[in-house]
Amino acid sequence: TLARSYRQQGIATAVVKCFRGETAADVEAVWGQNEPVFLFKVRGAKSFDARNPVHVISNRSTWSFSTNWARNFYCWFTHPDFGKQSWDDVDLAAYRAACDDADRLSPKADGTFEPLYSCSGVISSASDPYSNFTDLLLAGLGTHTVVHGKSYLLAGVPRDAVKTLTERTERGEFEISTERPWRDH
Repeated sequence: TLARSYRQQGIATAVVKCFRGETAADVEAVWGQNEPVFLFKVRGAKSFDARNPVHVISNRSTWSFSTNWARNFYCWFTHPDFGKQSWDDVDLAAYRAACDDADRLSPKADGTFEPLYSCSGVISSASDPYSNFTDLLLAGLGTHTVVHGKSYLLAGVPRDAVKTLTERTERGEFEISTERPWRDH
């Protein structure tokens, strides 16, 4: 028997206790010719949504489950056992925008729609953190950078041009190539 104070935080445990029967006929009547197979659907970790006024960064009990790519990226990035970064180092405006981009609806062949970038799966603390980081970025075709000391995440969506470079804005030499690079031949 475990003490009441025993808590398996961060670990999903399922315990199955079943009666197999007293005789071979009992077992076959209940379970058939095969061994029982137990499948579990687990919801995963809760993640913070900066767009939701109910969610409080410092209170994980207010967070909710999600398949939103940006939310799951930052769930890993700020987790004390994985990315180990502080929410103080996250640009929340960029985070909200990345969440919105991930939630954009994308058409499917059958005429229905689904979120552009969703992310669900298993990330192991035994895996290389850099591999986890790059795998999560790839899930949203994202880029991550640091701007003014804050973590800045962008989803891989088309963006409007911010500035146009012309010959007048160029300083130094300016060269234009109209041929394909040799590696593309």
